[in-house]
Amino acid sequence: MLESNIVVLLHPQSALPAGRAQVRDVCLIVSQRSADLVAAALHALLTHMRWTDAPTRTGIVFDGGVYVRFGRYRAMLASALRRQMGRRLASRVACRPVHDGSCLGAAVLAAAAAQMG
Repeated sequence: MLESNIVVLLHPQSALPAGRAQVRDVCLIVSQRSADLVAAALHALLTHMRWTDAPTRTGIVFDGGVYVRFGRYRAMLASALRRQMGRRLASRVACRPVHDGSCLGAAVLAAAAAQMG
């Protein structure tokens, strides 16, 4: 059984159409859940920072293959932000892809740490 599953994984064209559809459906469900969790985390962070009291135009950048290469995920995230924050607040948040975000994030953290002491 394991060997046949590996063959299907390595050769998806050999899988039955119904099986491919099930895998696609599971992937979409997991992607939607991920977008919902990311939106909830962003909303919680912005609320904690009291941004929601006086929202200004804010940019949030993402690095990684899911956000950069999976356009449907970006749409899922935008929709989740609108559902959780409301249209008015969500319209003030701009989500954009960034390359080498890990390096940028490390530089920001290093600069913040240097200012703290």
